[in-house]
Amino acid sequence: MFGCSYSPQKKQASEPCCKPHHEYLDVINKKHINHRLRFLLLLPEEDYRKCIYSRKDLIWARKSKFPGKLLIEKFEDVGCLPYVIEGPPMPRQLYIMLPKEKLFIRSNHFTARYIDSKMSELKQLFVLLRAKKIKFTRNMSQKESSQFNGEIQTNVPSTAITGGTGVSSIEYKLTEQSNEMHFTEVQHDKSIEEILKQTDFYFLSREFHWQNIITRRLDNHLVYDKYTYKNQEMNLFQTKVMNQLKMFGLQVEYDWEQMQNLEIEYEIEYYPV
Repeated sequence: MFGCSYSPQKKQASEPCCKPHHEYLDVINKKHINHRLRFLLLLPEEDYRKCIYSRKDLIWARKSKFPGKLLIEKFEDVGCLPYVIEGPPMPRQLYIMLPKEKLFIRSNHFTARYIDSKMSELKQLFVLLRAKKIKFTRNMSQKESSQFNGEIQTNVPSTAITGGTGVSSIEYKLTEQSNEMHFTEVQHDKSIEEILKQTDFYFLSREFHWQNIITRRLDNHLVYDKYTYKNQEMNLFQTKVMNQLKMFGLQVEYDWEQMQNLEIEYEIEYYPV
């Protein structure tokens, strides 16, 4: 069992035996709310017509396959719906809401945009901690597949190919992108703790590593820190489910696989506090 230990001879009445309680973290974590993901389908009028079951009925019967709340609306009513949809609305396209922005986007961009939303908040946090410079390096392993037909035999043994046979060559490439952001020092009339308590965060209460960044900065007065974000976002759809939904003519492409190897390395220089 862990606790505080101290020498009674050295302890003074005004000195706590533990580190100070971080009130700003209490305020941040009290704002934590678990929001269910929302999925939206805009179905044309013909999908509501019934023989025995309509297309809408068959899709709705599979609503439990969606890891959140499924919304199905008529495409013809899109102008009256209380949703914000990015781009021209498309029938039978699966949209997923970015929870922080309350914006429905196409499913094939969701993972990338969700991570961008998180990283924007992380950069905001570094700025509030009075960053002088932020350097971030984005690394991602990309899987590439090249198709060879019976007439193309480059780099493939001739015995491995017969007429009409397709061969896939798969390789992994590591792509890297580095950027730096510099900030001028600004005089503040409020402490960092007060600013944090007054700022609305969405992801911070869910990211304990980010809370440790705050604690290290304020408790230890760090002027340099490092952090690596590794994508551990949940895969929302299994291949079997995706194929079932495509059978109903839905556009349900999903970008989780392309983003699963993403890593972003951060180096932060702070102004002294």
